[in-house]
Amino acid sequence: MKTETSQQKSLPNWEELLQVAQQNTTAKWISRPGQTPATATISSYLHRLSPGEKPSVLLYRDTHGWCPFCERVWFALEEKQIPFETELIDLSNKPQWYKDMVPTALVPAVKIEGELVYESKDILLALEKKFDRFPLLPIASQEKSVALDMIENFDANGLVRSGYEFLRGKPFNSEQSTETIPEQMAAQLLNLQTTFETKLEQLEVTLGQYPDPGVYFMGEFSLVDIMYTAS
Repeated sequence: MKTETSQQKSLPNWEELLQVAQQNTTAKWISRPGQTPATATISSYLHRLSPGEKPSVLLYRDTHGWCPFCERVWFALEEKQIPFETELIDLSNKPQWYKDMVPTALVPAVKIEGELVYESKDILLALEKKFDRFPLLPIASQEKSVALDMIENFDANGLVRSGYEFLRGKPFNSEQSTETIPEQMAAQLLNLQTTFETKLEQLEVTLGQYPDPGVYFMGEFSLVDIMYTAS
């Protein structure tokens, strides 16, 4: 029987986290009567602009706000307290002007002072380079290099893929025959679970390498955390 460590006992539960989040959130919403969706998030910092001043960042994101790649950019904009405008893109019926503008036709994309940047990772780094207030990368060069490597190699570490494969009960790009016997399906699921748990254990080791282990990857909230949080 497993027993809780002192660190596990000190971690807040979901109810406590919700209470803290409700007290500290700056998120703002607008109503969109007769539209889909009926509400949408907006920048928390538009009030800092002078009368008539337009935000220097325009974010193109998915209509319903469930795209994890868009969420990465949204998190960074809010954390860096950057006022921004939002253009919602219907993923089921992307406008032609958007497909003409963005080579991949994917979301998110941003315009930073009119300059187009797309792909969430590239957007995060572009925002960090352009807006040095409230930095989301370590100042020390060695730690910054580690953080950039973790961001660059995020997709290659297999954590997210293994998690999704475990949830769906089969590997991607595999055909599941309706004649597959239950024992085979159970064995496959166990294998997927083991792979996912191994990735989580590796992640736990990484989290424990920095001060205040178990909270943030680099000791303080950074782009590395944003990459994982929105996935």
